[in-house]
Amino acid sequence: MKRFPEKQEIIKSFLVILTVINSWAVIVFLYNFPGLIKQITISDLISVLAYVLLSALIESVIISLALLGLGFLLPAKFLRTDYAVRTLLLLILSVIYIIPFHIYIPRLSTLMFEAVVSIFIAMWSVLLIVELVLFHKIIPRYPKFKAGAVKIIDRITVLGAIYFFLDLSSLIYVTITNWS
Repeated sequence: MKRFPEKQEIIKSFLVILTVINSWAVIVFLYNFPGLIKQITISDLISVLAYVLLSALIESVIISLALLGLGFLLPAKFLRTDYAVRTLLLLILSVIYIIPFHIYIPRLSTLMFEAVVSIFIAMWSVLLIVELVLFHKIIPRYPKFKAGAVKIIDRITVLGAIYFFLDLSSLIYVTITNWS
């Protein structure tokens, strides 16, 4: 399929997404760890971590498929070239944008929640369009920028492979514990 990137670019992109999402999930887990260790046993704590990692894996697959789904909406050249670099840049800007909402949304009242979520979705949609246009213009014009991003991706994919192994281990653990 000429509309979509090469298989190697898709795998690198998935590992970048997996690394970002798993890192954030582990940070949130470690933030809650002191309270959890006082309330539940170690085996239950391992189960919680397994579910956290499994949900991060599922979320990564969904986001990866959504980005590939953009291949139907965007011009063929857009996703076919520099797909992993575009994914990395999109994730960096999205994470910077999403973290404040992750921190402040639980503190909102129920009435404000719907309004804030609606504003968040609208702002993220606009940000996505702006990012896509900017990256389409920036990446081809600055080869050093692209080379730096490729070096970062090569390093991130190692951590992503470790996370992928941990996520598959958590999938096996959750499957075994739920079947027994």
